[in-house]
Amino acid sequence: MEIHNLMEDIVLRMVEEVLKEEATQKGKEYLLSPQYRVDLSCFVLNRIPQFYVTSGRGMAHTERALKENPQLRVDIVTLIHEGLKRIETVKRPYYDAPLEDKFPEGPAFYIPTIKGKLLNCTNFEPIQGVAIELRCEDELLPMIDKRWQNPFFLDEKLEGTFLFLPSPIPAKKAGEQKTFELEIRVQDDRFEPFHHYFKLEMVAEEEADANPWKNPDYKLPELFLIPK
Repeated sequence: MEIHNLMEDIVLRMVEEVLKEEATQKGKEYLLSPQYRVDLSCFVLNRIPQFYVTSGRGMAHTERALKENPQLRVDIVTLIHEGLKRIETVKRPYYDAPLEDKFPEGPAFYIPTIKGKLLNCTNFEPIQGVAIELRCEDELLPMIDKRWQNPFFLDEKLEGTFLFLPSPIPAKKAGEQKTFELEIRVQDDRFEPFHHYFKLEMVAEEEADANPWKNPDYKLPELFLIPK
């Protein structure tokens, strides 16, 4: 059984309509970039109620209920325009970047989002101001798009938390099994060199059915740096 948030479909449609209108009126082509649309949609979805359904019948009833709630639609449009103003103040460089293919053609390994927390071993305080690398076979592992960085820089607001979402890795065929030996690496003059190794057992999926966000996140144990 799959759970679906119906609000995603509604918000994505409304965001696309508003962005097309804004881009036409103001001549800002970057408003039509997929990255901009996703960022704006997330801003709105994080501020409205969620409507989860598990069947086509439930989806039909919920969508009808939403159509009968004009105030919710007004709230969504208001949030979209609020999000536009906020995003414009922190416009990301990747909005103007050309769209890159996110997925390889054919079967691929879809590595899940890798989450971790980095602490100081002497006082258990979150680490800040360091760059964390995710490596495979001693090479930096490419990320799914420009919004995900490798190395990942820890600033004070993140409280030691880091995340990686690797780009899909081509496979020979669907069902192929492979063990990926990965490494978290930190090299900073204030701390002893840090290496944490772990393995992921992956099975290749067909491109048409694969979704890199459907797999459960892989959570690392708490990691500790040793000050020099």
